[in-house]
Amino acid sequence: LQQSTDKLITIGQYQKMDIMLILDNDYVPYALPFICSLICNNTWARYITFHIITDNLSDIKKGILQHLISNYNCKCAFYYVDVSIFDGLKVSAQYPALLYAKLIPHLILPNDLERVLYFDCDMINLSSLKDLYSIDLNGYSMAACYDVPAYQKHVAEPDRKGLDYEYVNSGTVLYNLADLRQSGVTMNTYLNWLNNNIQRLYEEQLLNNIFKDKILHLEPYKYNFHIGSRTLYSKLLNGKIADGKVPYIIHYMPFKNDSPIIKP
Repeated sequence: LQQSTDKLITIGQYQKMDIMLILDNDYVPYALPFICSLICNNTWARYITFHIITDNLSDIKKGILQHLISNYNCKCAFYYVDVSIFDGLKVSAQYPALLYAKLIPHLILPNDLERVLYFDCDMINLSSLKDLYSIDLNGYSMAACYDVPAYQKHVAEPDRKGLDYEYVNSGTVLYNLADLRQSGVTMNTYLNWLNNNIQRLYEEQLLNNIFKDKILHLEPYKYNFHIGSRTLYSKLLNGKIADGKVPYIIHYMPFKNDSPIIKP
């Protein structure tokens, strides 16, 4: 594995940014516009490295990614995962086993990497992520955005606790890899939890349940704006979305059939 040797600078003074993507051959075309949008809106970062986790990326698709990323003077590293380690977890054509790499980034990425910012590929970045990337994660394993139904409940009853009010969507996750390594969480941790619980399809169910007390919650309309939910966001925020500013990250996934979703 190609591994980053650059050390992170003190929080608030980052000059480098490490981005994690999970890709197979079919998702590379969707990742390209996201990669371009992220690089072009984050010129504050002198060094950007894309850590690409895959199970079957072809040499052609790998070459396309390398060519694009190097043209922007950025770096990329590839990590090949044997998805048999996720045997026993629910999968479908839309949610392949590879997505469960979100559960164990600390066991896949280099040990000298302290944090990494993960994104789904059905997204577009519209603004600087410096403030997000430099958030103080002391005491937290990760930072992520409320899922839309949870955010609706959170706005209605902000003092309520529990998974229904604090459930996060795994499309945007800032991982504290140092904390995850200290936690000792492995795939067995998740499989043991499933011995006494029923799994739904989504991988974030496992993240939310295992790390429910170690997740720093972010506002979804800023860093994980589900475009199919824009009407709901506007209603919850009394017509003001992100204080009149455009969202930083648009997530092109539908919610309750609010609109047709077409990613640029």
